[in-house]
Amino acid sequence: MSHLYAYIDESGIFQKFNNLIINIYDGDVNLLHKIIENEEIDGYIRGSALHTLVVLVAQRRIEREDVVEYFRELFNGGLDREYSHVYALVGCSNYLYPEEVIRDIKQAYDEELVDPGYIEFEEIKNQLAQNKEIVLAELYNNRNYQLIDDIIQELEYWACF
Repeated sequence: MSHLYAYIDESGIFQKFNNLIINIYDGDVNLLHKIIENEEIDGYIRGSALHTLVVLVAQRRIEREDVVEYFRELFNGGLDREYSHVYALVGCSNYLYPEEVIRDIKQAYDEELVDPGYIEFEEIKNQLAQNKEIVLAELYNNRNYQLIDDIIQELEYWACF
């Protein structure tokens, strides 16, 4: 049976593109990297690909350290230094405990590349004030980053259905 990934953002909107990505993920993260780095692709889609990397870490299908190192590369030249939704990179880094990229995140805020309405720098600092193992355990158990085996059973509990 295929798995669907449900990412529900703060507004409760079902992000369908993440479902598509996780369903077609074949183990090659380079394909996700190509989506993220392609400036001709819509920023929301690129952001969804970033979130997919977080899901893959939460599912222990890829290593956190590899994703954080990739995020460091994105902060340091892998992405254009301009305001864009793709700076969901900051939020995704925060889910993974951003200790290795905190200087890069601070610089992105200093350059006004991040929408503070999306995530405030204070949230990043609060995450770092917590125990890393606890933060990662919360990610691994976060319902929003779990695969759905039975879509009908899952949807029965959604208020919109």
